[in-house]
Amino acid sequence: MLRRRHKRPPIERFSPELRFVIACCRWPYDAAAVAALRQAAADIADWSRVIDVAKRHRVRGLLAAAVDAAELPLPERDAARLANAAHILRIEGLHLAGATIRLDRLFARHDIDRLFVKGAALAAIAYRHQGIKESIDVDVLVDAAAIGRIFAVLIEAGYRCAYPEGLSLEELAAWTAHAHEATWTEPATGRAIDLHWRLISSTSLLPSLGIASPRTDVALADGVGVATLARGPLAAYLCVHGAEHSWVRLKWLADLAALLGTMSAAEIEGLIEDALAGGARHCVVPALILVRDLLGMAVPASVDALTTRRDRILVALAHRAIRHREDGDPAASTFSHIPHGLAPMIYETAPRELGRRIAALATNPIDRARGRLPDGAAWLYPVLRVGQWALRKTGMLTARTPR
Repeated sequence: MLRRRHKRPPIERFSPELRFVIACCRWPYDAAAVAALRQAAADIADWSRVIDVAKRHRVRGLLAAAVDAAELPLPERDAARLANAAHILRIEGLHLAGATIRLDRLFARHDIDRLFVKGAALAAIAYRHQGIKESIDVDVLVDAAAIGRIFAVLIEAGYRCAYPEGLSLEELAAWTAHAHEATWTEPATGRAIDLHWRLISSTSLLPSLGIASPRTDVALADGVGVATLARGPLAAYLCVHGAEHSWVRLKWLADLAALLGTMSAAEIEGLIEDALAGGARHCVVPALILVRDLLGMAVPASVDALTTRRDRILVALAHRAIRHREDGDPAASTFSHIPHGLAPMIYETAPRELGRRIAALATNPIDRARGRLPDGAAWLYPVLRVGQWALRKTGMLTARTPR
């Protein structure tokens, strides 16, 4: 009689360095978290590698805070390297908060409704500190109906559209039909601003999530605050955002867990109910499994009852993606794109939206925004994209990569 081979828990298949970095993502550091950190630290032989792994996952702020909380003695060179990184992150956090406040004031002067998500706003809610969460840009959601006027306001204020680059105002307006965001840069600082008219690329996931969703104000400085999504909708968005990227960065899982830590059990149950109603079941359930199994967070018992084979596959893909980033940038490996590319095909349940995603892979939205082909010839866009790919491979066309 054949026996089924017992599989080790996923966390035990990770390297000691990755396991320690995962332990650092268990915010805040109570007695149990500190004990877990000290236990994980006992297996570390190369602290420089730990810092490298944390850098790739963009959780160096959490690493520095965890080392301090657990009072771990690092080699002098590694301690200095980590302290320097933490110092830079604290400064960057303040700069990011400043860029958020400046954009908020610009939009306020022009009576533009806005919600700031992730970035400084999320840091203030989840960590109550701007030096823990590692962020590089400002994410802001605006009203899609006013997008043309918003583009004009940004241009007048000196902001530059970095992606898609080189489009006219009319072409930018056309771009909004084929994408959910555009990247702008702040004048003087060059700080990236991700301007969203939809938070999620899929139109079938959480369709009610938008500028009219429940909101709350959060303070970024003394007497200065901005509006962001209420905790429930914000957590739902973080689940979908992480799922769209196969949770390839621990940063996204840590942010979600820190936010969930500020919510009551009833609020988390409400998150699950909203996910079921909004078609995001296979984004939220795997996310809760991940924060439970990797970060030791308590989640509602209903998660086990809701878990399907599809959810277990998505969790396995996330484990693979997290582990693969340990040794370098996944973009450098063809294999690493597999989890990232497969996940949307698994969690997406609406056939029409799944077809749209597949079609989008075969077309360049910039071509559509510029109307390079007449409406009746839209079926030729995949052919045009293949031609562009061939020209890039021969060096005759320079690729434009979004930030």
